[in-house]
Amino acid sequence: DSNVVISPYSVNTALAMTYNGAVGKTKNEMQKVLGFEGLSDDSVNKQNANLSKSLMQANPIRELAIANALFAKQDAVFNQNFINTNRKHYGAKLEALNFATANSSALKKINDWVKENTKGKIPTILDKVPKDVILYLVNAIYFKGTWLHEFKTSETQPADFKLANGTKKSVQMMNRSAKMLHLQGDNFQAVMLPYKDNRLQMCIFLPSQNSNISALIARFNEQNWQQWISKFSNKQGHLALPRFKVEYKTELSKVLKEAGMPCAFDEDCADFKKMIDQ
Repeated sequence: DSNVVISPYSVNTALAMTYNGAVGKTKNEMQKVLGFEGLSDDSVNKQNANLSKSLMQANPIRELAIANALFAKQDAVFNQNFINTNRKHYGAKLEALNFATANSSALKKINDWVKENTKGKIPTILDKVPKDVILYLVNAIYFKGTWLHEFKTSETQPADFKLANGTKKSVQMMNRSAKMLHLQGDNFQAVMLPYKDNRLQMCIFLPSQNSNISALIARFNEQNWQQWISKFSNKQGHLALPRFKVEYKTELSKVLKEAGMPCAFDEDCADFKKMIDQ
């Protein structure tokens, strides 16, 4: 009933930092859900560090910022190996804040950090800081890309856009006729729009008229995605794309529990002793 935007990379990064403190059943469940099975802790961290380095390769025609941080309760003592690992591989520095006071200095500090590292796009991430919180592991990503083939402002026109419930809404529709990477699938079609660096792309899927968005989402899995992405080919066509803005906020604990890692969110089961200095 609403638009959704998520960053799998961001979720994975925050959970990977957390994973460095997990042991026992908690760690085993996280391994399965995050796809870390068969990998040493060092391999997981190095792979994430290499991916971040690859994404952050300097390029003047796009702007990408990735930042990680650890905000800890003042006077809490952490395992130095846990702190060093997250600093080395994720660039996450530890900052001690006073969570116990009624003032909002800790809340402001965390929200200001997120706001700064997303160029103001995410002004706040927390509404409050409960007194029983020990540690926040935070990831922020900012991306501003320029299309390899830009849409002309003069060709943006009002047009009807069909909503999931079958009704129509008038939107500002961007238009472009050109050769594009296109895929005609079973009950859907898709187009891939590269940014100017030609490394990053936006992939847009459209259900056919005799299908719907729910049916398309139900088919999204790793196997299908790998098949689809290999079959895009250049084709002359016309693309009408609505200008859009998406904001989304959610609590991932329910999703992650259902995905197979309930232990991490159960205080009688969760075991993150590798975070704590013992």
